[in-house]
Amino acid sequence: KIASPMGYVTFLDVGPMDFEEFMWAMGADRSATERIHAMIEDGDVPESVRRIVDDAFSKYLLVGGMPAAVKEFASSGDYEKVRRILGGIVEFSRADVIKYAPDRLKLRILSCFDAIPRILGKEKKIFRYADVENRSGYGSREYDPSIDWLVESGMAFRCCNLSTPAEPLMHNERQDSFKIYMRDHGILTYLYGRETAVSLSLGDRFVNRGAIMENAVASALIASGYSIHFYSKKDSTLETDFVIGYRGKVTAIEVKFGSSKRSKSLRMLLSGDYPIKSGIKLSDSPCGTDENGVVHMPLFAPAFFDPPARIDLYRPDMERLNSELSSDDGTQGQP
Repeated sequence: KIASPMGYVTFLDVGPMDFEEFMWAMGADRSATERIHAMIEDGDVPESVRRIVDDAFSKYLLVGGMPAAVKEFASSGDYEKVRRILGGIVEFSRADVIKYAPDRLKLRILSCFDAIPRILGKEKKIFRYADVENRSGYGSREYDPSIDWLVESGMAFRCCNLSTPAEPLMHNERQDSFKIYMRDHGILTYLYGRETAVSLSLGDRFVNRGAIMENAVASALIASGYSIHFYSKKDSTLETDFVIGYRGKVTAIEVKFGSSKRSKSLRMLLSGDYPIKSGIKLSDSPCGTDENGVVHMPLFAPAFFDPPARIDLYRPDMERLNSELSSDDGTQGQP
C-alpha cells in the first residue's frame, strides 16, 4: 500500500530566474533590490538609479532567465556563448516533445511552439489557430490539446481575454480568446534570430512590435505572483495589454515606448464606464501620475511589484468562548 504524500510534500513551480534574481547573479546586493522595491511602491525612482537598472533590464531581455544562460553571462559576459546555451535548450525542448508527448500530438505541439514567436510579432497578438499551420478549418479541437501540453510542461503560458474587466477576473475569462507567451523571453529572443538580438543590443527594446518586451512584462507579473489577463473589446480599438488585481483594485496595464503620456485605451477604461479602478503605463517616461489618473512606471517595474495582498486570518478565540460558557453552577448567561 502506497501512503498518500498529502501533508508531507510541497510542490514548487520553479520557472526561469526573474529580473531580481538576474540582478543578484550580476552582483547586485539584496539590500539594493529591496530599495528598488520600495522606490517602485513609492512611485519615485531617481534617474541615476533608473539608468543603471534600465541597462541591466536591457541585458535581461537578451539573456532571459534560464539558469545556465544567466550563469554563463555572469561569468563571461559573452552573449555568443549565451546564444549557444539557449540554442541547446531549444533543441532539448524539442527532443522532450518527441520523447514524452503523445504520438498524436508531437507534430502539432512543435507547430504551436514555432507559431508563438510569429503570432507575438503581429500587431494583434491574440493567438489565432489559423496562424499555426495555415490550415483552414483547423481550430480548438485540433490545437488546444497541444497548447495545453506546452503550458503544462512549463514551456509557455496562456493569458486569457476578459469578457468584462471586473472581479472575479478568473470567472470572466474568455477561453476562446487568449495570448500565448514563452515561459522564458530569452528563448523567444533566440528564436527571433540574430538580427533581433542585434537590434535589442543597440537599444531597440520594442523590436518585433514589442513582442519580447511584452513577454518579459508578462513573465515578471507571473513571477511576482499575479494572475494575468488582458482586455480587448470586440468591434473596437479598445485594448489593454494586461489586467491584474493590484493593491486590491482591478488594474489595467499598458506597455508603451517613448515619452508620450497619451494612452487612449487607459483613459477610456478609467472614464468610469468600465469597472477598472486604476491604470499603469510602463514606459520610458518619468515616474508620476498624470491628469487622467494613470500611474507612470519604468518598464522594469513589474519585477518589483509587491505580491498580491495576503490574507491574514486569526484563529477564533476558543479559550474566551470556553471561559464565557463555563461556570460552576452552569447558569452563566441565564437571566
